[in-house]
Amino acid sequence: MAMYVLFIIFGAVVLMVLEQPEESLLVKEVRELKARFLDNNPCVDEKRLDLFLNNVFSVNKRGVAVLNSESYECNFDFTSSLFFVVTYLTTTGYGTTVPLSDEGRGFCVVYCLVGIPLNMLLLSSLTQALLPWVTHGPIQSLQIFWGLSHNQAALVHCCFLGFCTITLFFLLPAGALYLLEEHWSYLEALYFCFISLSTTGLGDFLPGRTQSRAARQWLEFATS
Repeated sequence: MAMYVLFIIFGAVVLMVLEQPEESLLVKEVRELKARFLDNNPCVDEKRLDLFLNNVFSVNKRGVAVLNSESYECNFDFTSSLFFVVTYLTTTGYGTTVPLSDEGRGFCVVYCLVGIPLNMLLLSSLTQALLPWVTHGPIQSLQIFWGLSHNQAALVHCCFLGFCTITLFFLLPAGALYLLEEHWSYLEALYFCFISLSTTGLGDFLPGRTQSRAARQWLEFATS
């Protein structure tokens, strides 16, 4: 227990040291930008500007972007709703799209109570169905054809399965996202894959947000 608490404290300290300078720099840049805007537009009242920005940020936190009405896209068309449901039931929950109505929130609560256990049951059933093909069979084949002991065969299989998992679910998808998202670096794409598959779902990166509606829908469907 003590080691776990120390591990948490260590993570908090490292993040504090790494992120505070970046946060301070970002705050400084935004304040300078605001000051230049007010200097260039003396007719704008600072308090009214702050009120407007606070309202925009408040709406944006709820997943609705309203600054450019010409490029407004519905967050709850079918594809986006499907993406939301999948991230909700897998407990990933990026948090960039949220239900806005009381009815929607109530539905999500009931849907969650039924859907998350159902999702876990499905994953458990799939795991049991895949074990003979993905684990037991390959280990037995290594023992029979390579003459390895059970522990040796299990180690070789574990390394091979780990390599396939990392390649198929992290490296290759990250490469595809890196090519599709021109503003993402490969590390950012890899970070998105890890955050998604670990069900952490921070929501700081989402595919298709800077592209056309069709591209966004396709990427959301592929991610789902």
